[in-house]
Amino acid sequence: MIMADKIESLVLDVLRSCSLIATLRDAVIGVVRERLERPTTGSHADAAALRARLVRIKQLFEWGEMEKAEYLRKREQVQQQLARLQPHAPACSTWSARPSS
Repeated sequence: MIMADKIESLVLDVLRSCSLIATLRDAVIGVVRERLERPTTGSHADAAALRARLVRIKQLFEWGEMEKAEYLRKREQVQQQLARLQPHAPACSTWSARPSS
């Protein structure tokens, strides 16, 4: 297993060496640093449990143990819960694709 502090340092080094324009590179590094500073939660475990639930409800539907409408409703609920766990990146339109003059 790789220690978090080692991989975080490596990721930042790779980002610094990218041949992106400076404003975009700095924005990416800022987003990565912000995410690294957030306290970690059980979101990975939560996401894994939700993905497992998707598999189970699909199996129930395929086995004829669940009606299609109920399957679709439950699948949508779980997918929405998964979407809420995903971190949202800033919109790319906030970054300048060209150096300002």
